[in-house]
Amino acid sequence: MKTKISLLLVAIFLSALSCTSANSDEAAGAAPNGKLFLRTVMWGGSLDISWVYLGNDGTIIFNPKNGVNPVNIAVESANNAANTGNYKVVGKNLQITWKNGKTATWSFEKTAGEFSAIDGGLLSSPAALPNNYKLNGQYAAGAVTANLSSSSTLVFTPDGKFKESRYGAVSTAETGASSADSRAGTYNVTGNTLRLKYNSGETYIAVVGIYKISDQLTYFIINNSSYKQQK
Repeated sequence: MKTKISLLLVAIFLSALSCTSANSDEAAGAAPNGKLFLRTVMWGGSLDISWVYLGNDGTIIFNPKNGVNPVNIAVESANNAANTGNYKVVGKNLQITWKNGKTATWSFEKTAGEFSAIDGGLLSSPAALPNNYKLNGQYAAGAVTANLSSSSTLVFTPDGKFKESRYGAVSTAETGASSADSRAGTYNVTGNTLRLKYNSGETYIAVVGIYKISDQLTYFIINNSSYKQQK
């Protein structure tokens, strides 16, 4: 029964994401000469999220670090060499050579001529958001283990500003501690790329996607985390 529920959650997740709408400006945010995929794997009751960019020229990037609008192969090769490389299709597998010299073989599946699964993870194609897309709401994500808990809350406003609050706690039989901080700045969303500029001068780039399960349930994917919209 748990397996059936897990598969149903993944199916709902992918279906909702693929239906996310964007206007005619969507093409301006699409990764050039390739395609971006959201990859999901259900481990027990947890959803593991990752991103895969497949270039028409045989380039592959797993979890891009520098956004995808545009894709910058040179920068990814410099600071994400373990996840940037070249692939070729051999039968039902992708033969991959990473920039750090290591190799990998990933199985894949196609549906109607399109990649639908890679290395055991289901794929969907997240809709690109219009250039300079404006968010309006509060989104939160959290994680809890036996001894650790953490949460992150992001509030975006249509004037291009955001606030971030983070909380973390650790508890053991011997001790316990917690910490909290908050920061603010400006943001830009174009295609599937989020750029944050903190008031401190620090910058952050992430791959993103928005999906709705219902009018009351919206999620904002930021890199490998799923932020639920609270209001």
